[in-house]
Amino acid sequence: MKMDKSFVSIVMPIFNRASRVKTSIDSVLSQTFTSYELIIVDDFSDDFDELSNLVDSYESEHIKLLRLPNKGNGAIARNYGVQHSKGDVICFIDSDDQWLPDKLEKQIQYLEQDIVITSLSKIQTIKNGRKLHTKIINEELPISGEVEIVDDPILALFGGLTSKLVFQTSTLMMSKELFQKSGGFDPDLLRHQDYQLLVCLKSAKAKFRKINIYTNIYVKDSQDSIKNKGWTIERSKTFLRKYLKSYKNDVQANFIVVQLFGPSLKTHSLLKWLCLIFELRLNPIKVCCKATVFLYKRLR
Repeated sequence: MKMDKSFVSIVMPIFNRASRVKTSIDSVLSQTFTSYELIIVDDFSDDFDELSNLVDSYESEHIKLLRLPNKGNGAIARNYGVQHSKGDVICFIDSDDQWLPDKLEKQIQYLEQDIVITSLSKIQTIKNGRKLHTKIINEELPISGEVEIVDDPILALFGGLTSKLVFQTSTLMMSKELFQKSGGFDPDLLRHQDYQLLVCLKSAKAKFRKINIYTNIYVKDSQDSIKNKGWTIERSKTFLRKYLKSYKNDVQANFIVVQLFGPSLKTHSLLKWLCLIFELRLNPIKVCCKATVFLYKRLR
């Protein structure tokens, strides 16, 4: 059954970003589809008063501001937002991302009860609040406007070293019923909650559709280094063991290369990366060959 007349609840988790979230909020309030609410969930930030003043300044009936009673994480904040939503359709947007004005309008026309919609994204690099450049994520994907069936999003992402799918939490749209059936985001994961949700949606018998149009801008701050974000390879182990164990070794190997190899080099954690390969009982020679190919493609 089509859900193009639905009410959409948009959940935005935020932590200590009150001074930098305005552009993201503006991109939601600029949507051509107007039957929605924006639920901003503050993760017990130090700048909550500043955020509250910003939200009040909009004087918008579309915005609802919530605050977690204790410090949690992005997964807990997103689940909390869904629990307090009134829409029958759910979307997510990160506090540093932006939507193009027709994001909701384009996606909802293809939405059905058991379908998850995703679309394409661009990446914008900023420094000191100023835009440096914008580029296309995975330029090999066609911008046709056509809708494609995605049998398994994890295989589309990690079936090879080059992804056949552009995916971020901010690109998704699904029914609230389907999100709840999947169990939502795992609050125990410190990384890869986005991929975890895909695995759980697949287990909940969701069908996936990709619209080959741009609806999102992923904003990357050049000053937010991997080290500053507290990246460690240990934060990825739980996801690998709990959610990728049902996939073939080749998928696990591709994930380790695509997601973890680069950060391991930047944080001087290559030995831990190699140990993880042995812990998962993967072929170290094969994984290292994949890493060499991946690095060559990135550098050329």
